[in-house]
Amino acid sequence: QESCKDANFIGFDELSGIMDVKGAAKIYQNIKKLKDTLDGILIFGGYLDNSLTSLELPIIMVRALLGTGDWDKGILNFYRNKKVLSVCLSDVDKSLSFSSSRFNDLLEKIKLIIALKKIKNSKLLCIQESDILGSYDISGMDFHIPLPDDYNGVYLKRLKEIGLIIEHISLTDLNREIQKIKENEAEEITNIWIKEAEEVTKETNREEILKSAKMYLGVRNLMEKYNANGITIRSLVPWVKGIINVTPCLVNTELNKQLKV
Repeated sequence: QESCKDANFIGFDELSGIMDVKGAAKIYQNIKKLKDTLDGILIFGGYLDNSLTSLELPIIMVRALLGTGDWDKGILNFYRNKKVLSVCLSDVDKSLSFSSSRFNDLLEKIKLIIALKKIKNSKLLCIQESDILGSYDISGMDFHIPLPDDYNGVYLKRLKEIGLIIEHISLTDLNREIQKIKENEAEEITNIWIKEAEEVTKETNREEILKSAKMYLGVRNLMEKYNANGITIRSLVPWVKGIINVTPCLVNTELNKQLKV
């Protein structure tokens, strides 16, 4: 708990009585009551029961170091294609570095569930000309051709499962926002980027960096306008076709620093 400040651990139910069917049923009943407020389940010990995965919540199962083949014959086989991750902890590690590594592995997997929680009800702006998911603007630069016939349906279904909302914005809207940016605002961002850079090579110049700064400010304004948590831009194809005169590489870099792209 001290290492995962973003997580609130609740329940602490005792599942050690594997043969106690009534006791397990009561615990599952309690979990079902809380399901709408839960983001995942953390279990210590090898507990093989399909009732766990029927709850449709991500599961992290913390295992002791048992005999050879325990993983293949146990969890991997029993929970195949289910939302189950496994971690090993041991009370017989000969060095602190081993035990720390195992514990950190557990923390990283808990952070995956925290990340999924943050994605739920988040909004992502998708800037591209077509408002159809998976409809690519082909200019000899795409490598996902052809797309499966059911691509859009499956993609939308997956988005719904993780609770991510996508709002489509056209490049025309982005261009309009870029035109609104004042020169002095863009100059300020340009100066910061040049100062932070290890080197500004001869392949670019201040004018190009300024264009990227205007795009960044335009994108940021769109995010505020649509109350979006993140953004993705259909980048090189529109640039090659002349729809927009700057690529979003520096924009993506700046937003990456802010964890918004």
